[in-house]
Amino acid sequence: MKALLLLVFAVPVWGGSPEVRCRLPPSAWCSSPEAALQCGVLQQCLEANFTRALARRNADPVKIGLYYESLCPACRNFIASMLYPASVLLDDIMDLTLVPYGNAQESHDGDKYIFKCQHGEDECVGNMIEACLLNLTDTNTFLTIFCMESSQDPIKAAKSCVELFLPNLSWERLMTCVNGDLGNQIMHQNALKTGALKPPHNYVPWITINGEHTEELQDKAFSALVPLVCDLYKNRTPSDRNKMKALLLLVLLLVFAMTMWVTLERSSAEVVAEVRCKHSPSAWCSSPEAALQCGVLKMCLKANLTRRRTVEPVKIEVYSESLCPDCRGYITNVLYPSSVLLGDIMDLTVVPYGNAQESFDGQRYVFTCQHGEQECLGNMIQACLLNLTKTNAFNIIFCMEAAVDVLQAAKPCVEMLAPQLSYETLFSCVKGDLGNHLMHQNALKTKALKPTHTFVPWITVNGIHTDDLQRKATSSLIPLVCSMYKGEKPEVCG
Repeated sequence: MKALLLLVFAVPVWGGSPEVRCRLPPSAWCSSPEAALQCGVLQQCLEANFTRALARRNADPVKIGLYYESLCPACRNFIASMLYPASVLLDDIMDLTLVPYGNAQESHDGDKYIFKCQHGEDECVGNMIEACLLNLTDTNTFLTIFCMESSQDPIKAAKSCVELFLPNLSWERLMTCVNGDLGNQIMHQNALKTGALKPPHNYVPWITINGEHTEELQDKAFSALVPLVCDLYKNRTPSDRNKMKALLLLVLLLVFAMTMWVTLERSSAEVVAEVRCKHSPSAWCSSPEAALQCGVLKMCLKANLTRRRTVEPVKIEVYSESLCPDCRGYITNVLYPSSVLLGDIMDLTVVPYGNAQESFDGQRYVFTCQHGEQECLGNMIQACLLNLTKTNAFNIIFCMEAAVDVLQAAKPCVEMLAPQLSYETLFSCVKGDLGNHLMHQNALKTKALKPTHTFVPWITVNGIHTDDLQRKATSSLIPLVCSMYKGEKPEVCG
């Protein structure tokens, strides 16, 4: 039964690697029988869908409603650092509804509605883009919105996010909705839904749980959404938390240095945060000036105090390859959301090399990778990212691994998540002596593993690898880290 529950999402990623001819992102492997056959996961998809149907038949999911604005800093924080990772881990027991409107106002002008938004015209555009995405697409929608909200500029990021995660939706079709009658009507419906809230909302983000809003539920959802949903779910609570499924809607880009925001509190400065804040969320606490400019000084001070460690974090090391399907599935569906929610109690190291081989030609090291030259390039890009940008490296790696094409995604992921790092600087590393040296160091680290690795992803916990730790780290990383951490545990540990 335990093994079956691991398949709760849509695609299991641990049982064998799809062949290289599979060019679909993990979230699309079970989208059709043809896709499942092409990617070599037909049996797993059938089993997963059957398991999922059984789970849904036993109990209704917990309904989460989020009423928000596209440029509201507090909304962006909540989406990136709490709601998105929780939705990945609890997809089958959580039913999410997004309503982009918030504190906007509407008036009627003849045959159309006019909207005025709290953070100006750009926010109205962002709200409309996200409302149209929710209307026009069924899969990867929240992923795309997450991509927008996690970037430095949600509006500028919108087109890249759509192209990366919704390649079947043309930008022209989306803009036809945004600028036309359909978008106008959708936004009017969002205004009606927001206006009908009981009690009326008086800040954003405004969260409802099973249609109900109280300050207690709001606070719990803000700080510990995963335990809240698990407590409210009337079926077998996932120790299916223990079974973080396999494959989410691939995911993008990005995200804040999320660990700072688990202890976030609402404040009037945060709710009304001014448009003059031009920093990406990951940079809001980078300096007192940035925190003041973005209206989050109080939260940054609290977050920084909270982050001071009195106990060593649990050390997780992942030895991976950039084009390995199992590695991609693990990073996007378990490692990334878990790292966001666990914050400072987990110390993560990623070593991109895996089953590669190296030789020395007299002047430099030469690498041969399991999935070909493209994988060697992907490994090198990620090794250089980890060296050149300490803060956002894993966010960018996640962005790459979640995209349809890992290598093509590299440039837009860097531009959105680390705009201070020029792509030219990155590729000077990739093509030069620094990148060659970094990859050699990764080869040495991988070869030094005891026991010797026999597959990827290969995971060590506090420097130790056993079959039992590997199994727990791939299926229930949050409970594993929580159980091993000796200090005061965050609320996500339950």
